[in-house]
Amino acid sequence: MSEEETKEHRRADSSRRLYFRKRGQRSFHAHVVSYEGALWNDNLILRNYLRAHKEEAFRYGEFKKQILQKGAQTLLDYSNQKNEFVREVLARAKAWHKANT
Repeated sequence: MSEEETKEHRRADSSRRLYFRKRGQRSFHAHVVSYEGALWNDNLILRNYLRAHKEEAFRYGEFKKQILQKGAQTLLDYSNQKNEFVREVLARAKAWHKANT
């Protein structure tokens, strides 16, 4: 990760997670969050909701493709463009989770 990308990651969400990224034949992104913290729980609730609601998962995937097609060049830009959509889906996911636990 370049120094500029590292700074961008810190600005994007420095208080809640760490990002690691490796590019190559086997590329990956890893996010490290506090075990059982708010972000941990939100991510699991969203994941489970999307697994149970395939149409929402499809819409989310399509939305992310649209962001890239519109020209998002950096992770910060991409993340910022996703924020409102993710907040809306997460609100539905939390309501679904509450109703089913």
